[in-house]
Order: sequence, then structure tokens, then C-alpha cells
Amino acid sequence: MATYAVSYVEGDSEAWVAQFLADLQRELDRLAPGIFTRLGDAPNGRDGRTAGDADEDGLHGARTADVLLALCSPGYFGDPRVGREWAVAVQRRTLGRARTGVAPQTVLPVRWEPLPQRLPSAAAEADPLSARDLPAAYRQDGLAQLTMQAPRLRTAYGEVVAAVAGQLLTAATGPVAPPLPPDHTAAGLPDVFAADDAAFTRRFRAHLRDALTLSDGGPPVDVPRRAAPVGAGSGAALLREQLPDLGRRIVLLGPRGSGRRRELGWLARAVLEEEPGCGPWGCEVVLPPVVRPGGMPAVVDLVQAVAPRLRALEPAGWAARQLRSGRALMALGGLEAIPARDRGAVWEWLLRLLEEYPRTPCVVASDGVRLPWHRLDGSYALVRLEPWTAEESRAFLGLAARSAPGDRDGHDRAARGLAALLEHDPVLRDLMAWPASATGIWSAARTADPGPPDRQRLLDAAVSAAWLPDGGPAETAESAGPRPSGQAAESALRAAVGRLAVVAARADRTSLPWEAVAGAADRRPTGEQSWDLLEELAEHPGVMYQPEPSRLAFAHAALRDCLAAAELARRGAAEAVDAAVAQQTGGGSPELALLVVGMLPPGDRDAFLTGLLDHHGAGTGGRALLLTTAAAAAMAGCGEAVADRLRAALRGLGPLESADLPLVARGGSGMRDLLPPGGAAALPPAAGTGTGGGAAPPVRAAAGAVRPVRRLPARPVPALRHPGPREVRSRGDLEGLTGLGHSGEVHWLGPIGDPGPLLGSVRGLRSLLIDGDPGLTALPDLSGCRTLRTLTVRGCPELRDLTALAASEVVFAELEPGTPHLDLDPLRRAPWLRRVDLVRDRGAPVSVWYLGRVEVRVHARGGVVDRPVPV
Repeated sequence: MATYAVSYVEGDSEAWVAQFLADLQRELDRLAPGIFTRLGDAPNGRDGRTAGDADEDGLHGARTADVLLALCSPGYFGDPRVGREWAVAVQRRTLGRARTGVAPQTVLPVRWEPLPQRLPSAAAEADPLSARDLPAAYRQDGLAQLTMQAPRLRTAYGEVVAAVAGQLLTAATGPVAPPLPPDHTAAGLPDVFAADDAAFTRRFRAHLRDALTLSDGGPPVDVPRRAAPVGAGSGAALLREQLPDLGRRIVLLGPRGSGRRRELGWLARAVLEEEPGCGPWGCEVVLPPVVRPGGMPAVVDLVQAVAPRLRALEPAGWAARQLRSGRALMALGGLEAIPARDRGAVWEWLLRLLEEYPRTPCVVASDGVRLPWHRLDGSYALVRLEPWTAEESRAFLGLAARSAPGDRDGHDRAARGLAALLEHDPVLRDLMAWPASATGIWSAARTADPGPPDRQRLLDAAVSAAWLPDGGPAETAESAGPRPSGQAAESALRAAVGRLAVVAARADRTSLPWEAVAGAADRRPTGEQSWDLLEELAEHPGVMYQPEPSRLAFAHAALRDCLAAAELARRGAAEAVDAAVAQQTGGGSPELALLVVGMLPPGDRDAFLTGLLDHHGAGTGGRALLLTTAAAAAMAGCGEAVADRLRAALRGLGPLESADLPLVARGGSGMRDLLPPGGAAALPPAAGTGTGGGAAPPVRAAAGAVRPVRRLPARPVPALRHPGPREVRSRGDLEGLTGLGHSGEVHWLGPIGDPGPLLGSVRGLRSLLIDGDPGLTALPDLSGCRTLRTLTVRGCPELRDLTALAASEVVFAELEPGTPHLDLDPLRRAPWLRRVDLVRDRGAPVSVWYLGRVEVRVHARGGVVDRPVPV
């Protein structure tokens, strides 16, 4: 008796599967009575098995049945059991072909539901029904729909059932019986879908490399960020390359425009640019689902959501197989693009998907609003992004100046001028530490008139960029900035954020509990309407986010102070005085007072300064408050009465201490008019002068002082003519260089072989070029080259080992082509190396990251590779 087994995915249509199988059995009994039976219908109820026939892996039907009837649906080929069943069936087919030369029909696929993807090659080869002229309803709607509508589509349904029964009889009565597999396990069998998966993976990776865009806007430059676990200090911050060390589930927390989506994009590009399987978490592809408020895509529709053009080329079940094996990175960003009330559905979809595919790595960029905190167990690492350091901010300016269109020299001058301004302005320096506000400041600086940029204009641009970090409605810095002319409170939301900033600034804190937020927003923390308002505060502007349950936080203190200063300037001098005094007397920063004084109209400015003077003698912090008042008056100007009172107070202050000088220097040259003569002498000299101010009178020499020594002009030093580069094409040429007096630059052209200790014997070697050695896999020993500082390698595509570079005293290195298989890890331990330039074949935006203290830059072929120049 011939047998057949049924392979399908259990679901809601099991009743219709039973109906179809009953109709199929009746058709088989009509065509060949007593010939066919289905495993599971045997009289003993055990599929015809004896007590010794164990079925621990569920593959008894695939091993023993003459034909495996596969009911194919969208989720069928993604089931791991299906892969094992097909592996056994294909193995039996291969054994039959090897023994008899004729391949038996061991599996018969049937389109149970419409498949949006193509059948895998193994299934397409075993599908004789697709070549038959079956009804169009079967090809379009599938056999399940025909079964449900059998009374209405009786003719079409009967025709398909007859075709399936006839094919089963043909397979069972063929000349060759399918052999049984040699063992009872499918663990060692090859994956029958592997070839299709590998081919589509290559195509999908190439598509994503060109189409993937995960960033927060701004110039096309990439300055690396550091990230620290929530609750840990900045000392625990990790490099972006170390994020996978935290686990397979990471949530990047931060406000809009903080750069979290750019970091998410870097992880995605790292997966796509590395060799398959060598990227973060060993992933080969990235699945960045598009966040939609109406519902998230099913697993079978992930490719359709990301790359619609590749839908017809995708093998059925490819996405599920990638997720189950852990080879696909789930990168979810853009949650802020949908309302907060719809984010719960997105999180529910994601958590269920990760529960079904536990090996899938996942990184989510979120502002924390409607984050399911209670469901994120220990397997999820909550990470916050750290601000840029001063060096990283300068790197951003340098890269932005090089990539900006237009006048290159003008952009360089703007970058240098802005970098000089940041040295003495902590507020601007803190704003430059975040991508959104840094982009706003740079845009305002490079479009400003020649000369030093206006500080208030830069502050306005930073706040405007943070408020609309993703390119919202067009606003200029003047219209969106925190000016006291009424534009700063153009909406109830801006007013609520301003009130929150004042509350946080008075307490000198960046985060507030829900209750304090509700009170500042004039709402009680009860009722759905008030919670909706609080979530709107966190989700709409890029200035706030939710770092933990029941708390809202500003992006950073400098942005909080800018928003608070605008709100206080609108309220008037009295409230501004109270907030500034409360912040500074509690040991806080003087920046709030310095910001407010620049936003107040002239009529309120003297009242504000007078109020600060009235408080400087009470409580702790009086000395700092008095110096803050003097710096504010010197920056913004004041009336003569206020100036006289300040001079009197400063005379009683006593000599300036070293801790006072940074605050005094904030007032600029105007402090010279307020400080007593002894205090003015302690001011640092202004740029371009020998005094702290601009037009200070010359200091006369005291009686009896030593007269200055007359110095004669020095003779011009003759310029040394350095010889050109020495070319080496053989080992003999290299031996000849060892006898010369000085060879500062050597060009190694073509394959030479192992030079041994000869390179270390070249005197004065400072620059080495290795060019055109295709067989070079490891750099030669450079430990004996004590004066070598620059190394350039070109035309060596097989180079992998850079251990010699890490052990040398080279400072700058350039590798072209900078192939992905280079082992850069030894460079972390390089004692002298500071920068490595990788020149890739493929054009890409400039990218920068760090290996320990080594700066690694990736450039396109033909791009400009500049040495680091301070801006």
C-alpha cells in the first residue's frame, strides 16, 4: 500500500485542511481503491508504526511516506520543521537518482495560499502542478480559498483535487520506489534552501548599501560617538564598536537629533560593509522595518517594506530563516515619527517577533516615550549617548567644512573662527557636543558675514535646530530662536517647555519627575488628557526625552539654560533674578544669568543687574554671584549708576583668585572698566595685544629699572635642500641606501621580498611608500626604523596583517585600497600611531571612528586625504 504524509503549518485554517484531505482521500479511493492511505489514518492510530518507531524529531512522515504533500503558504518555508522535512525528502530523491538514475517524486508542493515570493529552487524543481493548465483561481487565490468556496467554485475545486490525486498516484506507482534515508536524524543534512538564501542575501546587501539612510540629518559626516549604560557614569562609556559587547538587545535612548539614529545607521553599515558574517553580532543583513501607525509588517512582508523591487526575487521564507539563525540585525528607528499612542502597538509587534526569534540581534533608537519599561528584562541594555568631547567637536567642524559645497577657503575660515569662539564659551561648547545643535551652529556660522559670528545668532540657531532636528517646517534662526520679542512662545507647547526649563534651571537639574512636569505645565498628573500633554512635550520637540520611567529630561544643561533664559526674559527682571540667584547660590553654573542679560530689553537690564547686586552679599556663593553680575554687565552693557555700584562692590572683594579668572574673562575687555587697577592687571591679555583690553595706555618703566637689551636682527637661515625620494626596486637597491648619509623618503616599488633588518639600517628614514606588491600579506618589520613617522601602502590588495605597524613608531599611515579584510585590531595597542587613512574603492561619505587612541578615517578613491590640522 502506498502512503503519503502531509506537511503544513498549523494555524487558523486547520479545519479547511481537514476538509481538503478528506476530499483528496475520496478522489484517491475513486481512482485507485485501496492503493493509497495517509499516514495517521492507519487502524492502530500510530501512522502504521510499531512501538519501537520513535518520532522524536517529527520527521517520521518525511522518512517513510512515499510522497510528502506540502501545503505551501507564506509562513510555510520559514518554519524550521519544514526545512528538516524538505532536507529528508531531497536526500531520498538524491539517493534514488544515484541508485537507479531516475529521480523519484518524494515531495509534491501545492499552493495552499498565494505566495508573494518565489518558490525556493528545491520546491520549484519538485512542482509539476505549476506546468499544468489549472484554473486561474488556484494560481491567484490558492487551494485554501477554493476549499472554503467549494460550493460556489465546485468545478475548479474538483479539477485541482483531481490533479493533486493524479500526481500522487503517478509518483507512488512509478518504476522507482523512494529509498529510506540511512539514519534517523536530519541534523547533519545540508540546508536545501542555502543556495537560494546566499544568492538573495548578496543582492539584498547590495541594495541596502545604496538605499539605507538612517541619520538625523546634517552634513554627510560621521563623527564617532560613545555610549554608556543608563545609570552608569561617563567613565563606563564604550566606543560604538563595543556596543555588541552589551548583548543582543540594545535600546539607544536620547532626544530627537541626539545622533541615536546615526549610530543605528553606523551599526547597519558596519554589517553591510564587512564580509558576510564578520559584522556586529556576526550578522549578514539588516532588516530596518518602516514604522507605520496603521500596523507593522509581518515577517513575510519585511522585504516588501524595505525593498519592494526585490519582492519577486525573494525565496519564500528567507526573512524568517535569517531571523531564526541570528544572521539578520533588526534595526528599528523612526518611532518619533508616529504619535505616542500608536507606539505601544509597534513595541508589541517587536517584542513578539523577538520572542519568536530569540537569536535575532535588535537595536532600537527611541526617545523613551511609551517605552514598555516593565517588559524589558535583563536581556535588554538601555544605553544613552555621550556628548562629543572638544576634540570630537573640532573633528565635526573640520569634516563639515570639507564636505560643505561652495567656497572651501571660506568654510575653513568659518570653522577656525568658530573653534576659537568655542574655546572661551562653555555654552556654545556644550551645544556643539550634540549633533542637532552642532549642525545648527555650523550652518549659522558658515552663512554669516565675514568676521566673528554673533553669539546670540549662534545660540538661536542651536535651539532652532534642536527643536526641529529632522527638518521640520522651515524656520530661520531669527524666527525660531529664543528671542524675547514674543516669537519664542509662539505656541502653547513652546511655552510649556519654557516653564519646564525654568523649573529645571532653578534646581540645576536636567531631569524632572512627572509630577513636577505636570505642575510646570499647569496640569495635574491625573487623567489621560494630562498624560497626553506630557507625552507631547517629550515627543514633539527634540529638546526633551524620557530617560527612565516617570521622568522627563532635557537633552543637556546648555539647551535647558537657553530655553529657560528666553522664558525668564519674557517674564521680566524680577523672576529672572530669582531663578539666576537660585541656580548659582546652590553651587550651579553662572550661565543662566549671562544668557538672560543678553535677551532682556535695555530697560529691564539695569533692573536685573541691580537685583543680582542686592543678593550677592547674602548666603553662600556671594563672591561668584558678584563676579557673574560684573561679567554680565561687561558683556551686555549697563547704566552708569549700576556701573558705579559694581565698581564699589568689586573694590571690597579683595584680590582676584585663580578660580575667579575664567568667570572674569567671560566679560571680555569691558571688565577692565569695572575692576580696580590691581584686578585689571590680572586679566589675561587679549588676542593681538599685550594687555587684557584693547586700547590700554602703555606702561611706563619705573625709576631704576633695568634698561631693555638691544637685539640685533638675526641673519637669514639658508634653506636646506632635501633630496628627492629614493626609489627601491630590488633588494640590492635597498642595500645601497644603507651606505648613504641620509634618505628621508623611500619609495618601495614592486615586489622586493623580505627586507629583513635593511630598512632599519636606512639613516634618517621618515617616510616610506610601499607600492605595487600584490603578493604582500603582512607589513615588513619596522621596529628598527626609529625615525619613521609616515607610512603609505598602495597597490597591495592582499595585505591583512598590520602587526608590524602597531609595533613601529609610525604616527600617520595611509592604506590604499583599505580593504574590509584588514585586521585593524592590533592598532589599538600602537604606542605612537595617531591616524590611519583607509582609501576604499567604492565612493562613500567620509567616516571616522577610533581604535583606542588611533583615529581611523575612510575615504573614497580619489578623495582628499588630509592630515589632521587644528581648526
